[in-house]
Amino acid sequence: MSENTKNYWLIEATWTGGNEHTERYISEGVWVNIYSAKSYDFNKIRANDLIAVKTSITKKIDGAFISAIKIKAIGRVTKNLNDGRHLEIDWEKRTDNLEINNINKDESIHKINLPEEIHAIFGEMV
Repeated sequence: MSENTKNYWLIEATWTGGNEHTERYISEGVWVNIYSAKSYDFNKIRANDLIAVKTSITKKIDGAFISAIKIKAIGRVTKNLNDGRHLEIDWEKRTDNLEINNINKDESIHKINLPEEIHAIFGEMV
């Protein structure tokens, strides 16, 4: 893989107990991994990778429940401090709360590989 190749990640910003940290992360230009079990995946994130804060949701459409994700913010990684916990991010806040149906990504850190998911989430930033 080329050094210039971008990777795409979905991350959570809700800590145990339901404490939501998206606004703080955006204002501070960071993301903090609170789940030490995910340090291996975290340390694969590099500068220039795109990252999106998501929440997994369930929706009812035409009487059936489906899985979906809601995108709260998208940004570009400027630095991974390689401590398993801290990223510096140049955030581009999404105000439209983009929802993408039929995607189920429950992990706190998830690498996105499918082109259709990458384009649905990151759009013109790809």
